[in-house]
Amino acid sequence: MKTFYPGVDGIPVPVIAGFLINKINFLYLWSLPWALTSFFGNAYRRPLSDIVTSARPELNAAINSNSLGQNFPNPFRISTKIRYTITNTGKVVLSIFDVYGKEIANLENIIQSPGTYEFEFNAQNLKSGAYFYRLNAGNYTMTRKLLVTGNK
Repeated sequence: MKTFYPGVDGIPVPVIAGFLINKINFLYLWSLPWALTSFFGNAYRRPLSDIVTSARPELNAAINSNSLGQNFPNPFRISTKIRYTITNTGKVVLSIFDVYGKEIANLENIIQSPGTYEFEFNAQNLKSGAYFYRLNAGNYTMTRKLLVTGNK
């Protein structure tokens, strides 16, 4: 007779606990795990490749689309990096705004060729709080939030 291990052989741990605590009859206990795994699939045996360990969609953006990545690190104290990708040559404007919509800084205002760019923003003179940064490149506009911490 095979020994079954809870959570490994497709037998949900609550079923075993329910049997031990409530003394469910023998036939029900042995038929339930197979019914559950055949109905829901075996959630306890997954290959390691199915487990998501990280996600950074801005790094995996398609080459033929504009994108504005989330700043890193966020929240930050003194400086952070903002990455963006543009697909057409044109004027690029990267600006920082406070929560009231007032423009705090204009980081980029130049004509750039297609590619991926990274800008390091120094927030040493900003107070702690939430700010927004916006990228305008041709018809593309995207806004994201950044958080400054520990500044006075």
